[in-house]
Amino acid sequence: MPDNLSDDVDEETKAVVNHAVYVRGTIISSYAHIEFLLADLCLKAWKMPEYAHLAGAFPYKIESRLKAVGKLLEADGPLKSYRPGIEPALDELLKLEDLRHFVAHGLMIITPTPPKGATVEYRLYRTTKDGVEIAFHEVPASELEDVGTKISGSLNQMLVTFNRMYSDLGLELS
Repeated sequence: MPDNLSDDVDEETKAVVNHAVYVRGTIISSYAHIEFLLADLCLKAWKMPEYAHLAGAFPYKIESRLKAVGKLLEADGPLKSYRPGIEPALDELLKLEDLRHFVAHGLMIITPTPPKGATVEYRLYRTTKDGVEIAFHEVPASELEDVGTKISGSLNQMLVTFNRMYSDLGLELS
């Protein structure tokens, strides 16, 4: 038996696995960063007179956070002009929630598909009304890379918008 499980894995396979782990990190980090920005915006905006009437319980789940930010961007006030830089990411986040859950919490299994591809499968346990079940999500590595590129692009657009918005409105990022 090898001293290290990776001793029997060729360098090409190690590179495929390392890249898949990198893409996974990109998706999780970008999603988390966007979630934080949305929460920060809610908490800061709710203190402003124009948005105080929209204040509510802290929006913990992504659906409630997206709804709260959507209401802020629709309301009359200084945030409305920043809507085009934020709204595209809001639409994207909800579409990605199920995949993000698998990527963040699932066991990742990578199967190289020569000559240069790979399939990534995630497995995680879920509770249902019938008890615990294992759920699967399989995706080509190239598709995950596209998701990583898309969400990091959304994050970049939001960071540019938030930087301008916070500067214009005299807000500080927490």
